Amino acid sequence: MRIAIYSGSFDIVTEGHLWMIKEGIRLFDKLIVGIGTNPSKKTLFDFKTRKRLLESVCVEFADKVVIEDFGNLALVQFARDKKAAYILRGIRSVSDFDYERMLKNINTDIDESIETVFLMPPRHLAEVSSSLVKGMLQINGWETIIKRYVPETMQYALIERFSCDPVELARYYAGDTSSVILAQRYSGAGRYYHNLQHLENCLQEFRAVEATLSDSYSVLMALLFHDIVYNPEARQPLANETASWELANQLCQFNEPAVTTIKNHILHTSHSYTGDKNADTDTVCDIDMTIFGYLEPEFYEYEANIRREYAFANDAQYTSGRLSFLQTLLASDAIFQTDYFNKKYEASARVNISRLINQLKDGSY
Repeated sequence: MRIAIYSGSFDIVTEGHLWMIKEGIRLFDKLIVGIGTNPSKKTLFDFKTRKRLLESVCVEFADKVVIEDFGNLALVQFARDKKAAYILRGIRSVSDFDYERMLKNINTDIDESIETVFLMPPRHLAEVSSSLVKGMLQINGWETIIKRYVPETMQYALIERFSCDPVELARYYAGDTSSVILAQRYSGAGRYYHNLQHLENCLQEFRAVEATLSDSYSVLMALLFHDIVYNPEARQPLANETASWELANQLCQFNEPAVTTIKNHILHTSHSYTGDKNADTDTVCDIDMTIFGYLEPEFYEYEANIRREYAFANDAQYTSGRLSFLQTLLASDAIFQTDYFNKKYEASARVNISRLINQLKDGSY
């Protein structure tokens, strides 16, 4: 039986990796895909996640592929342990060839009975690499761009882990219909601040603390849908938050215990709800308030947009209501309840709010 080893970190499984695996299946009787660990290399996903994603990508030919961990063993030693006579490697460029030729010679020095087989991918995959895809994660709209470079399972994993695009996240977690409705609602007439940009800012803050949360899914869902219904003229307390929760639950059909948790998170963004909450709820509310601690130009842009949303109120009405809200914030022991956001934004938020209060009082704003 001809057994081959195909190895890599598989931090991001690309279409190039998938092509190599399919070719390995075609050429050999058995293909062992080895997931390596490089202590000096920081990965996007831990080993268990990488293995799960690779298994998902290879599910259609799971009977023909064995996926194993070879840790930081020498590749030749791993091949020898698995009784593999071949090591499968891909070459995309001249630099790849020089590097792989060197490794091949070293491997031969260690065990000349193990042969290295080189494959060159087709033209449309010649430039595809994990590094290329990682670089794209910094580009606006990367969620759509990477579709041609990674299998669908990997695309969704990257969206789940890194995306700050609310529409893409809604599509991933709740489906196409929900994402369309979310986009329509947050892009509606009169949404000068409570719009998709606000959600994107919230998601960026969320990504910074995601690993510290008890239930990151519930926090994410609450942030996505907390303002999906927004009517500045609503008179009843919690009217917008209650309607947002009801629409979110209708669109997503949350299961217990997430349903209660997400509901409480959303209702607490009113800053007047007194129901149950936990540390994650404080994070949701803090994220929703981070604009108060932003740099002065961004804070005043926010304030101008809030005024536009309240265009139905005359100046006297708006100033009175706004002063009441801002003074209540300033009088609180802490605007931000979590240590992370308190340290990051509390001081600058108090400066911004105090300055605006004085300007509203003397009419200079």
